[in-house]
Amino acid sequence: MGRKKGLDIAGAYYYVELNSGARRKLFDSSEDYQSFMPLLAELKHKHQSHTLAWCLLQNSIHLLVKAGPEGLSTAINSLKKTYTEQSNLRNTRSGSLFTTANNCTLIEPSEWLLPAVRHIHQLPLQHKLVPELSIYPWSSHENYRLAQGPNWLDWENTLNKIAQQRAGRLARYENFIRSVNPPDVDWVNGTHSQFRALAEPKYVAQVMEKEGERINQSDSKIEDTHPVQEPSE
Repeated sequence: MGRKKGLDIAGAYYYVELNSGARRKLFDSSEDYQSFMPLLAELKHKHQSHTLAWCLLQNSIHLLVKAGPEGLSTAINSLKKTYTEQSNLRNTRSGSLFTTANNCTLIEPSEWLLPAVRHIHQLPLQHKLVPELSIYPWSSHENYRLAQGPNWLDWENTLNKIAQQRAGRLARYENFIRSVNPPDVDWVNGTHSQFRALAEPKYVAQVMEKEGERINQSDSKIEDTHPVQEPSE
């Protein structure tokens, strides 16, 4: 089966997986990991794309993102380009770090938002990097567990969906993170027959229709700003 089409829709939620290419590591040192954090802040402040959860592994980056008004592709490509340039300069090397593909899977938030958080936070255990999640420093798990985080991480509304009351919030989150997602979830290709989306066809059709309306409205504003001049006789 060929690669499914991606959807780049403003305001939609995405599971993002970025992988290293050419057998190169994305992160060689703690300095590399730490240098990536400002780029997540830039996603929010420059591109208005909001990170809800994140995890950095040595050869891959996993994010849960709400796309900004320009969609997601521009923001993700900018993130990859900036990190590659900084990493190459810091490690005295050249060339690309990432595969060319951006695995950005649209998700239906009512069904897949919380499973995506759990999947992302469980990755260090799944890869046998640590015996317990609390000692892995390169994810947003501790931000959720301690109910605090940087201003570019939109953790609070998502945590409230897991544990609406502050009393017992930690225990509820710990129980949530220990539970298991449905088996055999394809986070990259999704469940939709045509598009990379973990979503029902009805939901995909709805967000595509809204995106079409947004683009039409944007085009109309451009035409109003630059009216066509009638030719002079």
